Amino acid sequence: MLPRGAWFGYAAALAITALMTAPIALVRAAADVPNASMLYLLAVLASAALFGSRPAIVSAAAAFLAFNFFFVHPEFTFTVADEDQWVALGLLLLTGIVTGQLAAGLRERARETERREREATVLYDVVRLMSEPDRCPRRPSAGSRDAGSRSYRRAGHRPARRREAIACAVLASG
Repeated sequence: MLPRGAWFGYAAALAITALMTAPIALVRAAADVPNASMLYLLAVLASAALFGSRPAIVSAAAAFLAFNFFFVHPEFTFTVADEDQWVALGLLLLTGIVTGQLAAGLRERARETERREREATVLYDVVRLMSEPDRCPRRPSAGSRDAGSRSYRRAGHRPARRREAIACAVLASG
């Protein structure tokens, strides 16, 4: 079962795909553009970038179904009269899934990069504080470690910056 907030990503992916149907209908009404279905890829990419891999797959499947229902002859059915349209629909689905997976992968790499940047910043602060031992409280002896850290917090001697507090905690534990 999915976490409560995860359903929002799927619902939003379906909504984005549904909203993309109107511009596609306008493009097809203005000109006979056979590749208008590729505009659904914008919905798939947005779903992947905002919500991840699985909502992007749901968006690609919804785009496949919406294009089939609204724009493939006979309209407003899920039947396909021309066998060539099956190839076009299959390619739409495949392209949507592949681009969605690529965009979701980039999203995950960006998150990992941010996490590593935070870790590097804390490590930098630890090294900096090791060279300036007066910035952190004296390390308590092994028997009084907990009592010393509690009295330090109670006395209101908290570092001004959260990163510095984390770095001091790392130093105190080592």
